[in-house]
Amino acid sequence: MKNKILIILVLAGMTGLKAQDQTVNGDLTVNGNILANKALLNDPNTTSNWNSIWQSGFYESLNAPNSPEASGWFWGINFNHRSNNPEYRYNGQIAIKNSATNPTMYFRSTGVDGNGVWSKILHNTGNQKINGDLSLNRLQLNDPNTTTNWNSIWQSGFYESLNAPNSPEASGWFWGINFNHRSNNPEYRYNGQIAIKNSATNPTMYFRSTGVDGNGVWSKILHNTGNQKINGDLSLNRLQLNDPNTTTNWNSIWQSGFYESLNAPNSPEASGWFWGINFNHRSNNPEYRYNGQIAIKNSATNPTMYFRSTGVDGNGVWSKILHNTGNQKINGNLAVLGKIESKEIKVTNTPTADFVFEESYKLPSLDFIENYIKVEKHLPEIASAEKMKQDGVNIGDFQIQLLQKIEELTLYTIQQEKRIKTLESNNQSLHKENKQLHSLSKRLNDIEKLLKTNE
Repeated sequence: MKNKILIILVLAGMTGLKAQDQTVNGDLTVNGNILANKALLNDPNTTSNWNSIWQSGFYESLNAPNSPEASGWFWGINFNHRSNNPEYRYNGQIAIKNSATNPTMYFRSTGVDGNGVWSKILHNTGNQKINGDLSLNRLQLNDPNTTTNWNSIWQSGFYESLNAPNSPEASGWFWGINFNHRSNNPEYRYNGQIAIKNSATNPTMYFRSTGVDGNGVWSKILHNTGNQKINGDLSLNRLQLNDPNTTTNWNSIWQSGFYESLNAPNSPEASGWFWGINFNHRSNNPEYRYNGQIAIKNSATNPTMYFRSTGVDGNGVWSKILHNTGNQKINGNLAVLGKIESKEIKVTNTPTADFVFEESYKLPSLDFIENYIKVEKHLPEIASAEKMKQDGVNIGDFQIQLLQKIEELTLYTIQQEKRIKTLESNNQSLHKENKQLHSLSKRLNDIEKLLKTNE
């Protein structure tokens, strides 16, 4: 079958041919230029080696060395340099492989030795492959590649899957992209993958990096639509939350976070708004759901803060945090290792020492007190200095003990006052009697003098 080829040659000059059809049965050598409206060649030149071609023309080959592929028919054209000097035998070549169903065209530029690298020309029929880099302004693909296993992907490209193993989730459609390592060596088939789950209302995107075996852990990408969950740690420079979590029972909380409640059971108080934070144990195992909680009651004028630690059942005793605003109350004991400075201290729920004034109270004698002090070096019922240093002093009890001693001292003073008054009364009587005796003695002396005078 003859190949009909239309050629329009625009050349720099013309030979002296007449403007009419001519038939050449043999070879035609033209030393000048040819100008033709049409040219038909019945057969191309045959080459046994594409590297040996240096003259412009049409060529064909079968299993020829240096063809674009190792075997098969090829038809093509050679464009040689304008000079036939062997030192300038550079060429441009185009070759088309024989295939009615899968057309393939190659081109190359050769050196003076005929060598050159064949490059396949891309077209819009069938699959195309680029062995080098591809630079584009825009890229539009009608369809992605289909994968049945995301671990088996190692070539860069766009992919889709349905219920495929090693997808980010066990089922569903996923569309994604694979970024492979620059080397296709099986030992270097590392990849980066992004996959988006099919959902118009709940978008979900995953990414991962894989090893040469295709394995890798999928991680979900956070976004600003819907609820987001992080299975690992989160490190932030700043944190701002528009709204806290709402709880209807403070005993049911076991996840760390910010919470609010209104009249919720197990709040620090029976009613009212509370805002707070929960600190959960690092393990979400139900056996280890211990928590620490802080809750602040809603009040702009009387702030109140509570805290507690809970067991795995959520129960725990709330304790109020003391502060410097308003009155503060402690239901338990308070231990202060340093100093306490206060304008006033009030001790309640402590009995007084008024029992000292009861008729039945037996006041120790001063002789007993004197002997006790000589031996013990402190008052009865008052701790020694060494004991106070060792155990401290209960202010309430100590105040009662001091009051008891003051009341006892008051009784001693009253007794002494009575004795003094009695002694004073007796002294006055003795003084009066002594005065009377003195008067009688004087009178006796006067009488004795009179008697002596009358003798």
